[in-house]
Amino acid sequence: MPKQQTFIVDSMPKVAAHFGVGRNTVSESWRVRGMPGADGVYDVREIGRWLAKRVQGPANTSSNGHLPEAERLKLEALRNKVVLERIKIDERLGRLVDAQAAQIAQESQAAAFVGLFDRLPAEARARFGLSKEHAEGLAETIRLLREDVSRE
Repeated sequence: MPKQQTFIVDSMPKVAAHFGVGRNTVSESWRVRGMPGADGVYDVREIGRWLAKRVQGPANTSSNGHLPEAERLKLEALRNKVVLERIKIDERLGRLVDAQAAQIAQESQAAAFVGLFDRLPAEARARFGLSKEHAEGLAETIRLLREDVSRE
């Protein structure tokens, strides 16, 4: 069983380190704006959700309706960090697979499938008593199908 992942940190500097921002951003900006958590108990998952809501909400806009550029860039960086953390968690939990390994597995399955069709006429003759003429007709049909597929 995988080791239980903890998402609780015990200080604002650790919150800042987790999200890749300065300590002042957490203690002077986020905390004042309602960041979840109490002294010594900060759930970075909840803080990440809170940040996501802040990014989506209208309260963070300037008088012209847009986020200040510096704030927008910080929030974009935080969003990217959250995505990377989710990927890391999914990888640890075995929800992700290596693309190269997946491609090799797909190619192997495709080769096995093609081999199955190649053996089908002979197997049908041996197991089900298919006549030689019918087996040859089946083999020709398979050959034509393969040509059709290879053209696409």
